[in-house]
Amino acid sequence: MFMATNIFKEGGERKIALKEAVRKKIANAISEDRYKIANIALPKESWLEKSPNLQNEFIILFRSLGGKYIPCTRENFLYNLKQIIQNRRYATVLNTSKLLTESLKKYDIRHTNIKPYGSNADVAIVYAEALIGISGSIFSSSQHSYYASVKNLAKDLIVISFAENIVATLSEALTLQQQNGGNKGCIYEVLTPTLLPSPNKYSAKEPRIILMLIK
Repeated sequence: MFMATNIFKEGGERKIALKEAVRKKIANAISEDRYKIANIALPKESWLEKSPNLQNEFIILFRSLGGKYIPCTRENFLYNLKQIIQNRRYATVLNTSKLLTESLKKYDIRHTNIKPYGSNADVAIVYAEALIGISGSIFSSSQHSYYASVKNLAKDLIVISFAENIVATLSEALTLQQQNGGNKGCIYEVLTPTLLPSPNKYSAKEPRIILMLIK
């Protein structure tokens, strides 16, 4: 978190460095081949905080809620993403993350950063800054997104995140986001999977969440 002070140069350089570190984290994976949260009662502690298996606990809960989990590595996640897009025959692929744009172009994954006028995309690609173990939810913000909210964009959301982004609580997710260069002007969003009786029941308002977790 950065505060406006007289040392703009120092603060600005540090903020740019943090943003660049996150961007490089994603870029390195291939070089090796609207709702603001306010007044929410946050739990002070959780049984998950003391769990040595936080990653497994999150995955189990995420899947039980209706989320689809796809394990990946830094070497193959873009290949897997391309295969998913092709196999599911998504016609319109919307990228919401500024951090992913260069990687998608480099791997020749067809996409647009602009939502189709008057309609929704078939799938939207989202980068999650954190994954919340206590609720099986994904946490994203407007910090590096083209959109204030990832809702109402597509009926399917492909969420990309790292295993190291799994935290126990929402409070920890906020802390992690701030440590990675978040600012007070960010809009934070928490999405939890929903289990519907049929894939055809999902919509842009209630999307299916597909998590590609990079380990």
